[in-house]
Amino acid sequence: MILIIPEVKSIIITGNPTIIGKLEIDETVDLGDDFLLSGTACIGTKESSACDNFDFTVISPKALDRKLNTTNLINGRACFIVKDFDIKLLKERIDDIISNCLGETWEEIAQKLSPYFYWEYEN
Repeated sequence: MILIIPEVKSIIITGNPTIIGKLEIDETVDLGDDFLLSGTACIGTKESSACDNFDFTVISPKALDRKLNTTNLINGRACFIVKDFDIKLLKERIDDIISNCLGETWEEIAQKLSPYFYWEYEN
């Protein structure tokens, strides 16, 4: 049995209108205590440069509370709730998740990642 070892090729964070002129956030920045960001982890295998996109949300407790007051229900899947935005901490957590998702097939790996991310080929 040969296991496929996934790895993060890149992480893309977008969605903060307060950072003018910058579409992606690639460093730790002070976003205050009220933010909702979109993220994509580009994940592939160590043997290939190809990758699939796995999407997630990064949200502060204040933004989560505001959303709950508006919608009264939030699906918690693929959501990282953080007090302060720290790209290094986020990358470490995603690397930790990926390291526990070995599999014999890529589909098996994607299934193991599904509690944490939305795979671009889902459904």
